[in-house]
Amino acid sequence: MIKVLKGLVAICSKDGFVLLAIIFAIILRMDYELKFADFYADKSYQVYAAKSINDGTGCSIVTADPNDLSKDLYRNLEGYPPGYSYLIAFLSPTISYHNAANIIDVLAIILLVVATFVILKNLEIKNVLKVLFLFFIAITPSPFGYLSSTDLLVSSFFMASIAFFIKLYRKPGFLNTRSQHRIFLGVLIYVPLYFKYSALPLILVIPGVLIILSIIHKNIKYFLHASMALLVVLVLFVMQKLILPDYPKEKVFANGFFPKQLLQMDDFAFKAFYYLEFYITAIKASFQGIGSILTIASLLISFGLIFFIIYDAAQRIKAKNKDAFTLFSFITAVCVALLLGFLSFLSLRIPGETWQNPPWTYVEETRYYASAMILLQVFIFIYALSNKGILAKGLKYFIFGALIFSSLYWLKQNYNLYIAGNDAYTFASNYKKQLDICSYITPLKRDGEKIIYCSTSEQECIFNAIHAPIDNIIDFRALIKSNLESSSPLKLFIHCSKQEMDTLLLKFPWIHLKTIKNNDELSLYLINI
Repeated sequence: MIKVLKGLVAICSKDGFVLLAIIFAIILRMDYELKFADFYADKSYQVYAAKSINDGTGCSIVTADPNDLSKDLYRNLEGYPPGYSYLIAFLSPTISYHNAANIIDVLAIILLVVATFVILKNLEIKNVLKVLFLFFIAITPSPFGYLSSTDLLVSSFFMASIAFFIKLYRKPGFLNTRSQHRIFLGVLIYVPLYFKYSALPLILVIPGVLIILSIIHKNIKYFLHASMALLVVLVLFVMQKLILPDYPKEKVFANGFFPKQLLQMDDFAFKAFYYLEFYITAIKASFQGIGSILTIASLLISFGLIFFIIYDAAQRIKAKNKDAFTLFSFITAVCVALLLGFLSFLSLRIPGETWQNPPWTYVEETRYYASAMILLQVFIFIYALSNKGILAKGLKYFIFGALIFSSLYWLKQNYNLYIAGNDAYTFASNYKKQLDICSYITPLKRDGEKIIYCSTSEQECIFNAIHAPIDNIIDFRALIKSNLESSSPLKLFIHCSKQEMDTLLLKFPWIHLKTIKNNDELSLYLINI
């Protein structure tokens, strides 16, 4: 057995095997992203705005006018930077909006895996550790199972900025780095903010680390590097606001003090290694007490890992080390601290959203911590497997447990998909009803005809308008209040319950209704106006 393990280590130590590990990680992560593609509210709205951009109406949400269904009403896309919508619009004239989103996700995965490898390479660890971590990244559901909308893009570009920063730092004469390299670093730091405002604390990570280095080594050149990076970010951000204006949601202007919302703090550090979300939820449903104990335990482990990261960085500050792993320790600690501070501030100031109980708040949203989770994974792996002592030994068990758990989870998931034929939680399963509706509508589209889709869910309307030849949408509540009139002929498809359709027929008894599908799972109707 020992000989077999030594043989495996020898094979994994070869450069060619590292390359295979990179390819393996990219393929498995791509497969996961495509199978479990996200198209929930955030993503759907941004992609729908891309459709508006291509139609020449700007970054907006278009709906039918209730007073004249053939006319359009426009409202601004609120709450999102327009970057993702314009990126989708750039790709979608030649491919579908869905495929454009998939291509962006695939490119983000490639960037993330390559950036992670560059970081591992510049931290000068053994090839066998690189292979082990790349294997973990390939099969772990964390943080990928939590990411939606533009979160993957944000994490990918953030990791690319970290990789480039560490690579620059390791070069002789880092403090005299060429201006073009410093400008490019500033651009990489800025890019996540182009896609998501929750990336705001991430743009401060590298400048924050440079300021720490300036204080430790009493050298103002580090501070000048930080200032230049922030200046580039500021210039690009101002240009973005001037050229592509955006519109925040009203909630960001709310103000108050809600300390109880901090009790909903997420155990993201633990989740970075163990994807137990569904299991704990299931246990809570049957055994509330045990589920609560598990939640508290995962929170305590998370706080322990966070404390260890910050403590390690503090010790390295005292020692004034200049090696690459010390730099990475600072990066991880600063990233964790900034995200915790930023999200805690928002949760303290802004009232929670009441679509769940207790109200949703920022500190509980795992995906906002995704970048910190990946840094934590890298740091704990390298520290545990490159050091000796009781703490390192304990972390080794923690790491190997995470590897075993992730392997079993991956095997179970792929068994369900490819052998048992169970596609639960995949894109095809999550959106089966909407995709079925699209399959009924698409063949009924005729050249020159205008199609409007109506449902009680605007998110569903938007999803279907992206995946079927639908010209416009209208909410069912707005339709009920309308006069059901149009200045030009059109087809109106309505997805609603029988009771809701009876209400519509009661108000408009003159309409000629055609039933496209009517069963327990789906009721779809057509009205020619």
